[in-house]
Amino acid sequence: MNCAGETLGFDFFKGARRRLPVRWILTALAVVCFLPLVHADALDLSQLPAKLSYGVGVDIGQAIQGRKVRLAALLRGMQDVLEDRVPLKELPDAADKDAYARGCKYAENMKKAGTAVDFAALKAGIEDALTGTPRLTQDEIFRARAANAGTALPQQQN
Repeated sequence: MNCAGETLGFDFFKGARRRLPVRWILTALAVVCFLPLVHADALDLSQLPAKLSYGVGVDIGQAIQGRKVRLAALLRGMQDVLEDRVPLKELPDAADKDAYARGCKYAENMKKAGTAVDFAALKAGIEDALTGTPRLTQDEIFRARAANAGTALPQQQN
């Protein structure tokens, strides 16, 4: 029998046995192991606007860390304002309404400041700050902000 037709058995419940095709198991393993690698490489933080957006995202993530803020609603509010979409009027509950309003306010402040926003970098910054695994150091973010402001920074001494 070829590999596509082979099955492996797993005991899901006591006394019950279900057989799964090997290709399903291999596909699931491939997705679980390699999808994070593809996602991590998809974000390009080499350009200044992306670094600035990422830094703003890290700041927002640190500000909401430890609070019960629904991330999906926060991001939707930010995206709606940044993309000039009509804001949502109906949300399921008060926690979603609060998070959505916060997101709208953050995005309105960015628009008023004239900040060009890379939403993917902003979202990654928020998520990375919440998980504690930033892709840029505070020094890299600081240098990007200084470069954007046009101020020269002294080189670090080794």
